[in-house]
Amino acid sequence: MSNKDGYKKGDWIVHAYYGVGQIRGVDRKAIEGVKKRYFRVKTKSMTYWLPVDNSDVEHIRPVASKNLFTRSLKIIQKKPHKMANDYRSREKQISEAFAACSLKSLAALIRDLYGRRVYGKINARDGEILERAKHLFINEYVIVADTDPEEAKSILENALVQSVSSIK
Repeated sequence: MSNKDGYKKGDWIVHAYYGVGQIRGVDRKAIEGVKKRYFRVKTKSMTYWLPVDNSDVEHIRPVASKNLFTRSLKIIQKKPHKMANDYRSREKQISEAFAACSLKSLAALIRDLYGRRVYGKINARDGEILERAKHLFINEYVIVADTDPEEAKSILENALVQSVSSIK
């Protein structure tokens, strides 16, 4: 069973906040007395339900292609862009990167937060966000490249080291 975007059982998708997950089926659930069909999506650590008739929202996308991962790794390898020093402005940049639900925006966020770490300008919250973003990137890469998490982590770390090699 699939929706108008073609999602069906077995498909891998990315949610901007929950990360990569696999559609395991379609369930009928009653919420506040209204029965609807939901995709049951299983991530590594949880299960969530996505309304079938609302699965084309901006914060949901199919997993990226290998080609897009190659291009995203090239983004990560570039010199980091300076992020706002003001916490609120930087928080807005971070929120927009996650909300975009784009692999390229996630790659740029990882690169730029990593650059802040190298410059010694990262706070605990930004450090947590960097680790979460890296985790999302790695989990998707594992699915797309059919590799293990350690290999994916190594590829990401090598790209990050290259990105900051000119600033150390």
